[in-house]
Amino acid sequence: MKRYLVALAIAGMVDAVSYMVVAPSIVFYVLENGGTKEQYGFILSAFSFASFCTKPFLGWWSDERGFRAPYISSLIVAALGGLLYLFASAFPPGRAAVGAILVSRLLGGVGAANSALGFAYVAKVVPHSGQTTTNTLLSAVRMTGLAAGPGVNALLGWVDVEVAGGKWKIDPLNVVGLVLVATNLLAMIIVFFLLDEPGDILEKEGEEKAEKKEVGDGSDSSPKENLTPISFLKAVVSAEILVPFLSIFTFNANFQLIETGFPPAANDALGWGPIETSAVLGSVSVVIVIMMVTVSILSSKVGVRDGTLVTTGHALSAMVYSSLYFLWKRDASSWHFWLPVMLSAAVFPIMAAPTRSFFTLSVASKPVLDGLQGRMQAYLSMGASVAGFVTPGL
Repeated sequence: MKRYLVALAIAGMVDAVSYMVVAPSIVFYVLENGGTKEQYGFILSAFSFASFCTKPFLGWWSDERGFRAPYISSLIVAALGGLLYLFASAFPPGRAAVGAILVSRLLGGVGAANSALGFAYVAKVVPHSGQTTTNTLLSAVRMTGLAAGPGVNALLGWVDVEVAGGKWKIDPLNVVGLVLVATNLLAMIIVFFLLDEPGDILEKEGEEKAEKKEVGDGSDSSPKENLTPISFLKAVVSAEILVPFLSIFTFNANFQLIETGFPPAANDALGWGPIETSAVLGSVSVVIVIMMVTVSILSSKVGVRDGTLVTTGHALSAMVYSSLYFLWKRDASSWHFWLPVMLSAAVFPIMAAPTRSFFTLSVASKPVLDGLQGRMQAYLSMGASVAGFVTPGL
């Protein structure tokens, strides 16, 4: 496996583990520190909003200066957010503590914006024919990280360390901040040593191959001179560009509904806490990995087109998500909650990587967008962020 794939895979896995240790327990952390469920939803939205605002800047940075610097900078910000998350419970309960949690998740959202960099990197380095498979592989590794999250949460359930003579303690809820710091530091080290700039990779592979793929060098990938606001708008206001935006918003909004609504709904109907919800969400990750492998086979071996996969995925998701409305009720059996979650997870991969691959090919087919893959991938990822900060507020 190539060095950059190792770096992107490990960085993605670390980011996933960081996310998964927060998702099941943050609602309880907010409530324990004097917050409300409405504030919990707002904090989730703030995380995605911060990511949304940061992605265009990181996309521009990667197009103009390369990938390693923006990657590491975003990870530093995320680590600082983890540190604040740890100490948020040391603040007075109520506005101060909840405000600290909010700021910590804003910083975490800035760090999470680097997910767009991974897709932009693949778009610049990997041939179009291999992008669905590569994105699927990286997403599968990320899902493995999500699956590992519940195990980490189970270990954190035993943490109980008194600090400052018992005035404050590190417990299963705030120790999550330490995990965020440690995992982001690990990702920084991996990116620094293993993530080569696209130009360095292409130089090693040969100038002829670089010209054939028409890929920028990561440090001098300026757009063509004929790029104007009008020509840019004409290029992006087209079905092949706009449909992926709608697709990525839709399936991320649907999945965000589960991530936001499942923990409090299962707690209200079944009395489940962080451990039980982590187990279900972790199992979801296993289902997603299996389906991602299936999608990779369908794309690379069977030859199913990206458009066909995306269309099929949306049709199936419309049926699956409808079951949530009919099954999630008080006094229902536990399978009424976990089965729709598993089914919805199964259709998610059918849309994810194919949407990204279809979009990358569409951008590459428009000469006026040459040299703008980083920015365009960031804009597409903003669609996912919009879903992330709009959905919890609903």
